Amino acid sequence: MIDEALQDHCLSDARLKGLVGDRIYPEFAPASAPVPYVLRSRISNPPHDHLAGEAAIGSPTYQFTVVAASNRERNAVGDALRACLSRYSGSMGTEDVEVSSPEEADDVETAADGSERRLFVRRLDFEVWHAREPVR
Repeated sequence: MIDEALQDHCLSDARLKGLVGDRIYPEFAPASAPVPYVLRSRISNPPHDHLAGEAAIGSPTYQFTVVAASNRERNAVGDALRACLSRYSGSMGTEDVEVSSPEEADDVETAADGSERRLFVRRLDFEVWHAREPVR
């Protein structure tokens, strides 16, 4: 599936792996996860219909959320993630994909552990185009 292919692609990137190790999580991070880390979520998966039915192409949008302890760390991980995925065209696992340039937004949030600790967050949304079996 494209979810696992994206995960494997990101984990195989030396620059990104040097910054976050294996800390790229689907949906949620463990409460004990050290920062920085990245969350991966599929936030949309629109159908592509034509007169004969559903097209054999998919374009889900994935949101990658960088969570870091400082602005500098957030920027380093965000830049590495952008370099890894933005405008990528080629194989990811068994899928041939094309990835868009990201839409990005930065924020500062309070940690969910009840402390006053601030976390620096960047959300990057990538559209991932790939072939898929149409639903009949």
